[in-house]
Amino acid sequence: MAIPIRNTTGWIINSQMINATTGASFSGTVTVYVTGDGGTQAIGGYNSGTAISKGNGLFSYFPLQTETDYTLVAFTFIGTGAIPQTIQIPTETAAEAAAVVSASGTLSYTVRSIITDALVELGVLEPGENMTAAQGQTGLRRVQAMIDSWAADRLTLSLQLRTAFTWPASTSEVQIGPSQTVNIDRPMWINTITYVVPGTSPGVEVLIGQMDEDAYAALSIKSLTSALPQQCFYQTNLTDAFGTLFLWPQPQSLTIVIYTPQAVGVPASLDSILIGPPGYQDAFLYQLAMRLCTPFGVAVPPLLPRMATAAFENMKRPNVDPGVLSVDAALVPNSGAGYNVVTDSTTFSGNR
Repeated sequence: MAIPIRNTTGWIINSQMINATTGASFSGTVTVYVTGDGGTQAIGGYNSGTAISKGNGLFSYFPLQTETDYTLVAFTFIGTGAIPQTIQIPTETAAEAAAVVSASGTLSYTVRSIITDALVELGVLEPGENMTAAQGQTGLRRVQAMIDSWAADRLTLSLQLRTAFTWPASTSEVQIGPSQTVNIDRPMWINTITYVVPGTSPGVEVLIGQMDEDAYAALSIKSLTSALPQQCFYQTNLTDAFGTLFLWPQPQSLTIVIYTPQAVGVPASLDSILIGPPGYQDAFLYQLAMRLCTPFGVAVPPLLPRMATAAFENMKRPNVDPGVLSVDAALVPNSGAGYNVVTDSTTFSGNR
């Protein structure tokens, strides 16, 4: 469901009213109260606040334009002998709606709309129906867990971020994370790391080799110093949301550049915007729908697993890097080659 535009007409707010005694559809008079942005509750202005009965317990209210000029509007339906119902509607400005549609040339939606569409897909909600606050919070937690798990899958990471920073002098390791020495979201991996040769203009970047856990552990003098680094070791922390980058030998102050895969950011609220390259929106929707089946007690629809798998494959396919085909130097006549373990590169001599 699209988020309605603030301060406009044409809204329709529906509520299903239930008889508090019998549990049957309510058929009495229903009065609507309007609360904007948590302010003072007042009887609705349309039809003196009296909702229109549509039959079978369904009542409709048509807000005045002034009643929609809030960030969050609550419509409370009250009937003597009926169970009260409150419908909360978030809004956005026309400019915000336009930005969501065209941001960066990619499709983008709020977390709220993705969760709503997923619940419609499962039959939990009817098209046009708003989810409850409890449904929204459950959906938000599932979205956050889903996006967090995607960050551990290289094939879901479509972008590479280049970050240059100044390495502090007389320092062997720095923290990578929000508000740290390297102020970016903590990456799971570093694809490539280089240093800029001091005094070069334009700057010349030289590759720094990356060590694994065994190579790092095998370093007998980890505090060795030198003008320039040769190798590095990176790992994520368990006690906080940062990562630790270690350089060896310990260099003086110089510019370091890291190239990291960039994941979709974990949303903070229902009104956060999810943006991704082509193919990501279907993955957001159908993968989330799969995750919501169990908490909402819904049997998995027959076609949903196939749709979720296809959407996930479409999202990952552009991120597959088959690598560059190479030929062993021994098979190429009149050429020689040498492999540099520090820079992870091959140099050639003679005819190629």
